[in-house]
Amino acid sequence: MRDYLRSDLLRVAGFTLLLVGCGDPTPNPTDASVRDAGATQLIGPAGGVIFAPGLTFTVPPGALVDPTSISITRTDTPVPAGYVGYSPVWRFAPEGLTFAQPATIDITFSGDSARAGLYWSQPGGGYERLTTSLVGSRLVGPVSHFSLGFVGDRLALDAGTADATVDRPDAALDAGTADVSVDHPDGISFDAADVLAAPDVPDVLAVPAVPPAPAPRPIAPLSGSHVPTRRPGLRWSLPAGVAATRVTLCRDRALTTGCVTFDATGTTGAPAADLAPGVWFWGLRGLIGGVAGGPVGPVWRLRIASATVAGARPWGGDPDVNGDGYSDVLAAVANIGASIYVGGPTGPTATPVTVAAPLDSTHFGQAIDFAGDVNGDGYGDLVVGAPGSNGVYVYRGAATGVDPTPGLVTGPAGSGLGSAVAGAGDVNGDGFDDVVAVNPSGNAVWLVPGGVGGLGTAVRVNVPLTSTASVLAGAGDVDGDGYADVLLAGGGGSGQLLRGGVSGLDGASSVAVDRTSGAAGDLNGDGRGDLAFVSGTTARVVLGAGTIDPAGSPVAGVLAAESRVSARGGDY
Repeated sequence: MRDYLRSDLLRVAGFTLLLVGCGDPTPNPTDASVRDAGATQLIGPAGGVIFAPGLTFTVPPGALVDPTSISITRTDTPVPAGYVGYSPVWRFAPEGLTFAQPATIDITFSGDSARAGLYWSQPGGGYERLTTSLVGSRLVGPVSHFSLGFVGDRLALDAGTADATVDRPDAALDAGTADVSVDHPDGISFDAADVLAAPDVPDVLAVPAVPPAPAPRPIAPLSGSHVPTRRPGLRWSLPAGVAATRVTLCRDRALTTGCVTFDATGTTGAPAADLAPGVWFWGLRGLIGGVAGGPVGPVWRLRIASATVAGARPWGGDPDVNGDGYSDVLAAVANIGASIYVGGPTGPTATPVTVAAPLDSTHFGQAIDFAGDVNGDGYGDLVVGAPGSNGVYVYRGAATGVDPTPGLVTGPAGSGLGSAVAGAGDVNGDGFDDVVAVNPSGNAVWLVPGGVGGLGTAVRVNVPLTSTASVLAGAGDVDGDGYADVLLAGGGGSGQLLRGGVSGLDGASSVAVDRTSGAAGDLNGDGRGDLAFVSGTTARVVLGAGTIDPAGSPVAGVLAAESRVSARGGDY
């Protein structure tokens, strides 16, 4: 009788082993439908970052010998028998790809964080639990090759009065009085009663559906700014329903090379380690439930200084219309057109990108300047005055140079707006660069604010001019209040420094300066804009400060008579 019972129990145990599977078989990809297209990206020896909903995969420099098209796909493949899933099963291709240096996976899950592990399919079959670090509801760890992967845990079977016992290395099961011992290569023990009464266990725990998060909008530092610290403080605005942001800083605009990524709640954040000096690009993705499933917003550019200056602020902006990190050179011929000489590793190109004067324009090109980034798309724009058309033309920057179709902002009929134009910086602190312009008589100053759609309506600024204003320049943030200021100069009397503020330019609080003053950039690296001018035969500088000294300090000896100050910085 006992032999009969032993035979039945062996048959039941064998049936149970078939139910949970021998080993950890790799799911058959042909049996699964694709739930989400995931992401595909070409990554080369320089490395890069791939974003998929709920997953970030970073390939370090030197991990790949040749450029490789890498795809990450979220599938409907069930987790293998014997496991419970805390995430979908992800397919990483090309399958079998190995890395010379480990890549890093950052994957979101929903489940028991105390037991969650990252399981990676192996070439010979089965899954290996990788070494990872728990970061909130994410696992982060190294990966040496491509296959299938998921976050989950091995199933812990119910512990009842055992009729059969074996040793299992990764689970403490009941050690009751055994009727029969069954050896299995996976070390799993089964109780006949457990088999008959075992409830259904889902292959994958339900992962909450997380809608793609809209991207936050960068605010500061403005695209193209010089940042006098190795750990730049970044600021952005959050869309409705989004409380956290994933920030990615990379050495290229595509956000694929030499990247640094961090998450931040609220509207500010900074990298945890120093960035290398030079040009960096940064983009933002919204986080909902810890998942960065939406698109990257506008990619902005900044230039990191080689040394940190305590208390200094970001300042200025390189004239870069194609967003490649090199400054460009502008030229214009009145009534003919404008030319952009694109900067590069060997300097500006010999052949310019040109735009012809619009057919209906008059005196087009009488004034021209870089406008900064007036629409916040991460590319520098240029502005051209056409006083005969009572307006200012703006050409939006693009990866190919500039959009040949300009926008036009006009003043009142007969105003002659555009006799002089200049990029003003962000005078109202909204994250968009603005433009200033004057009329031919120089007795009216206009602020043209930037915005999502580009330049808005021109607003006249009341300024106590003592002479006509014929020269305009963005002066940077001279007084250090966080708003860009504007310099006006004319043919006689004194010039004016107009202070920026939340409402725009404030003519009432303007400061009189020497009429020959020009914007000099940031001479002492404190993040404030400085001024320079010539008094007689002596060059003098006015260092930016909360309260400036219009007399300045001498910096040069005898100069030729009628000397003027002119400056335009940039890395060409």
